[in-house]
Amino acid sequence: MQTFRNFVKSKFDSRPRLKEYYGSFDRYFKHYCDNHGLSDYLETLRGTTLPLAITNSLAKVYVEKCRRYPSEIHSILASLARQYDVELPFIEGILTADYWIEKVKQAGWSVPIEAKAKLFKDVA
Repeated sequence: MQTFRNFVKSKFDSRPRLKEYYGSFDRYFKHYCDNHGLSDYLETLRGTTLPLAITNSLAKVYVEKCRRYPSEIHSILASLARQYDVELPFIEGILTADYWIEKVKQAGWSVPIEAKAKLFKDVA
């Protein structure tokens, strides 16, 4: 099972013309996130049990690339579990807003500016 970043990287690496056009993987990754979203990647997760590392990586993508609030991650994961028939790791609190707010703060993820005020408001 691969992370979203590795999923996109494999697409980039398999098509030399993408390298020529975008010049760098980072430029292509930004384009891919902005224009294609996560649906193709999420399909690869259908019917699987997500390891904690993949769950954390997916949550980080939602916060950093999709500009979602940390307090929304638990709802997003619950929805993905239903919609894509994935099992989440058995971690206490993983489907609570407090878990993800604290996780984002501890991990130092890059939170969009409008989410920063909410992040610190949620834990006050």
